[in-house]
Amino acid sequence: MRAIELNAVAVAANKRAFEWGRRLAARPDEVHAVAGEAFPEAREPASLAEIIDRRAEFLTGYQNAAYAQRYRDLVAKVEAAEEMLGRGRELTNAVARYYFKLLAYKDEYEVARLFTGGDFEKRLRETFDGKLKTTFHLAPPFLNTGTYPDGRPKKKEFGPWMFRLYKVLAAMKGLRGTAFDPFGRSDERKMERRLI
Repeated sequence: MRAIELNAVAVAANKRAFEWGRRLAARPDEVHAVAGEAFPEAREPASLAEIIDRRAEFLTGYQNAAYAQRYRDLVAKVEAAEEMLGRGRELTNAVARYYFKLLAYKDEYEVARLFTGGDFEKRLRETFDGKLKTTFHLAPPFLNTGTYPDGRPKKKEFGPWMFRLYKVLAAMKGLRGTAFDPFGRSDERKMERRLI
């Protein structure tokens, strides 16, 4: 509780949440009875078509419509092959889920898109009161600041001006995977491209 007070952010709400967490750990049935509708019934799993549509929409924002079509095309090929063999849709479901994860790797452009899409700042305003000063702790490869003994890169602190840079970077997502991608020469990015 002292840590919540020292943090001085939404103290009353955080104390209440902490107490509810304690109660949930000790007497979950009582908490669920009090919460009632806060724990709605689980939704039915999404259909394969819904999964494909949702992920293709995400990939369009992540890169572009051609990238999303690449995803749809491979899933459709697998589905057609599986249909010919009469083996159900287990492989198609797996490809729809996991090929998407390969395509939508979180790189510098995606981080920039997520920070500048509006949701991040909205959630900050909803979570914290008062004037906020945002800082980012980053380890850009071109600023090689060394590593810790365990191999993690040392990070530098950057101020709120990064939002402007993130907007520029998000707009440059078309460079992803091309010869002009300034981040594309790192071992991590090369490995990601080999996987897809």
